[in-house]
Amino acid sequence: MPGSIPTIVRAFKSAVTRRINILRGTPGAPVWQRNYWEHIIRTERALNAIRQYIQENPRRWELDRHNAQMSGEDPLAREIWELLKTQTGGSDEHVSLLADDR
Repeated sequence: MPGSIPTIVRAFKSAVTRRINILRGTPGAPVWQRNYWEHIIRTERALNAIRQYIQENPRRWELDRHNAQMSGEDPLAREIWELLKTQTGGSDEHVSLLADDR
């Protein structure tokens, strides 16, 4: 559906991937981790937690499950996922979708 979130995200990722691969000289190389997760942010607390997660994310690379040399669990990520779970009324469906993309 034109203008939907999945369509916008797909177009954005496609355009950015083409540009990055042109700059790198790596046509067709993957750039993104699979999937993404959309969530309605309902509280100021959740917004601030997500902002903190985004700002600190590069410094926590050693804890990322996509890092082959991962050194342990990411406690901040777990805290945020639990906060989001409480916002969705305890819906494991949303949290499991998010956990798949961590």
